Amino acid sequence: MTNDLSIVLIGSKHTGKTVYLTALSNCPAITLNGSEVIEIIKNYWDSLKSGNTLPATSKTIMDLSMCYSSGQFNVNLETFDYDGHYAETLSEAETDRDKLRERVEGADGFILFLPADEKDQEAISALQTEIGTFINVIRDIYGESSRIPAQMVVAVNKWDKSQYFKLDTEDQSAIDYIKKDNTYNIIFEKLNNYFESVKVIPLSAYGHICDNDQPTAGKISPYRVEEPVSIIIETFFKNYNYKITKLRDENKVKELFLNLYLFQNIWGRCEGHKYDSWLAEAAEAYKHELLSELSKVTSINSFISIISDNLPKMLRQYLGSKDWAEIEAIGLKLRRTRNIRRIAAGFVAILILVIAILSVFNWNRIHDAELVLEDRAVPKELQIKRVNDYLDKYANTILTLGLNSDEIKEVLAVKNELLAETEDYEALYLKTKNIDKACLRATEAERLTNSLAPVASLFSPNLLSQYQELRQNSSEICSILTKAQSLTNQPNPNYDNAIELLKPYLIDPEVESLSSFLLSKWNDQLNLQRQEEIKIAESERIRQIISNGNSLIVDYSDINSRYNDIKTFLIEIRDENNDNIVELRQKLLNELPYRLYLELLQLKDNINNINELYSSFNKLKEFVNKENASEILSYDQKNALSNQLSKNIDKILYDSLSNIPLSVDSMDQINSITDNLNEIKKLYSSLSLDNDLFIYQPSEPIKTFIDTVTTNVNDLINTVNNGIDVNISLSFNNNNVLNISCTNFVGNQEIFFSGLNLNLSYKDPGIYCDQIGDDYKITFYRSHKITPFKGNINLLEENRLIVMDSDYKSCSDSIIISEDKILNLYIKGGELSIPLGNCNARLNLSYIR
Repeated sequence: MTNDLSIVLIGSKHTGKTVYLTALSNCPAITLNGSEVIEIIKNYWDSLKSGNTLPATSKTIMDLSMCYSSGQFNVNLETFDYDGHYAETLSEAETDRDKLRERVEGADGFILFLPADEKDQEAISALQTEIGTFINVIRDIYGESSRIPAQMVVAVNKWDKSQYFKLDTEDQSAIDYIKKDNTYNIIFEKLNNYFESVKVIPLSAYGHICDNDQPTAGKISPYRVEEPVSIIIETFFKNYNYKITKLRDENKVKELFLNLYLFQNIWGRCEGHKYDSWLAEAAEAYKHELLSELSKVTSINSFISIISDNLPKMLRQYLGSKDWAEIEAIGLKLRRTRNIRRIAAGFVAILILVIAILSVFNWNRIHDAELVLEDRAVPKELQIKRVNDYLDKYANTILTLGLNSDEIKEVLAVKNELLAETEDYEALYLKTKNIDKACLRATEAERLTNSLAPVASLFSPNLLSQYQELRQNSSEICSILTKAQSLTNQPNPNYDNAIELLKPYLIDPEVESLSSFLLSKWNDQLNLQRQEEIKIAESERIRQIISNGNSLIVDYSDINSRYNDIKTFLIEIRDENNDNIVELRQKLLNELPYRLYLELLQLKDNINNINELYSSFNKLKEFVNKENASEILSYDQKNALSNQLSKNIDKILYDSLSNIPLSVDSMDQINSITDNLNEIKKLYSSLSLDNDLFIYQPSEPIKTFIDTVTTNVNDLINTVNNGIDVNISLSFNNNNVLNISCTNFVGNQEIFFSGLNLNLSYKDPGIYCDQIGDDYKITFYRSHKITPFKGNINLLEENRLIVMDSDYKSCSDSIIISEDKILNLYIKGGELSIPLGNCNARLNLSYIR
């Protein structure tokens, strides 16, 4: 009983087979068997993780036994690794060559290694020799015409050295890489000629990009190394299911039982691939077939010979002793019969001896009877002569009449049988009456004439002449009929010429239906031609459909039209059931997600400026929903689209944010910046595709920029609203209305700016008065907080007290300390000077940082 699936690895030296097996053995789905192998693989794995390469395998085969358990599969695998010169030196050892042939013949799948970095001409030459060796072995096993059902996986390993490593298009890029290399392409074409299925998988045992051939310590992460194994297992079960389903449909119970029984240990462990009921059904059917075969056996030796074969032995192991009892009962009966025959044979021998002693006459009779009854392969006339001789000698003999009446009856039965085999004329005529039987009638008449001639006296005297006449007439009609039929079998059948040819025979009642007969033949021929034309037209239609479909697959000139064309084409062929079109439809369905992905990328490229971001994105969203993209795209394609969209939107937002000024001069600018930021936030918060296909999240630089600008703007607004600390001074001309000068301010005089909520007093320390020419400047160095202000300012002199208050009208003016003035004072620093109307005075505000 088969327990393991066998995988053969193909590849010359330095192609990375041992590194691949090491990486595969450390994948989660793989469990190794055998302590010695586990120890070797562990050392190899530790070496790779430490950043070291592995030593080359040294001219030996290392068998690996492992268990693959993933999803619905739980399968034991057996594979082997060997050094690169192994296949090149097969001629040196017959045992190695036989072992390789045995491996290839029993393989359930193959993995061929084509490194993505192989440029060494010596290595390329070795690879060609290697593949040539395997192709020769395969050709020797399977022949030139058959296609190998086992899966061939072309592993483009060391893929981490490719520029397409881990990109969405890497599968197609791996195929393109093979086809661009002349040596690889020749190998690839040969494999496609010999194998029913060839799959290309790019993979990397290291799983990361490294600067040289050595892995980076701590970065080992095998990439797609399990896929060749899973593909081989899936193909095995697909082929196996097809085979046993076909055997079941064709009711080939022996073959079905054999295939289910031998592979029970494999399919019995795999969910979704269990055939227990089929095995029980096949075993029961085969048991009944075996019972039927054994019931016809007449000897115990034949019985033993049948049940000793491998297949009945398997059935016996499966059924057990209880269900096997019916078969053993037949053997027991045959053994008993054999014993009875042995006893009876003794008595018969004694009886024959007595008869032999009594009469030699009976020995002659027995001999003549045997000739009649048992030797039936001689010509009929000799059989009839032997029957007549026997009847003449023994039928009326008193000595034997009573003793051998049964024997005489048997001989008479033979005579009647011989007579019955010779048909009379009327029976033959009725049997071959129709015109299209003329040739058959002529043949039968000739056979009966030749057979009857030697013994004509036994039958009707006229029968022989009747057969001879029938043969002659029928032969003539057959000859003319053959010519007429040849006219109707031409590419353009000529019915009229055929009728003209046979007109002389239409007076014969036997052939009066000839016209309708030939007409039916003619119509049959036309129908055949029409069917052939329909067949050719259908074949051409299918060929054109396949050609059109394949052109859609390979043409990337116009992605938009190609995607729409593929969709339209799939609708057109959805009801087609031709196998080739069904296969093409599946190819197109497989291609459609990638084409949809490419078109989405084009729509993504249309999202290129902030003013049209919302509308462009909505067009993309509408298309995604219409095409049900979330159901069609693969997981990797969804991620790639999401990443591309994020990058695109990031760039648009970053370009838009870069237009926001870093310095401001007015509250209008602050308000404008605030509006822009709010609009951008509102915009990107609405950028999402349904079914979690895409939700935009701004990048860290954008979020940081927005947060920073928002914080800065809010700080400025808060500063303006809450006020700033300033030093205040008053400037006067000599001719000011109130006649103020430095010498005027003595004692406890105070100045009030009640409208600004300021109270300036000479009692405060730090007051200072400067006289500059004819002007005076009184500075109060204690800081005061000011906020935006708008109103009337009034100054007057009362008891040498200067008051700024709205209750007096001595000197007044309307002033504005706007948000923009405070903002500029806060941002730019310096001093803000505000004229106080007709007083010839100014209010000076100096920002204190």
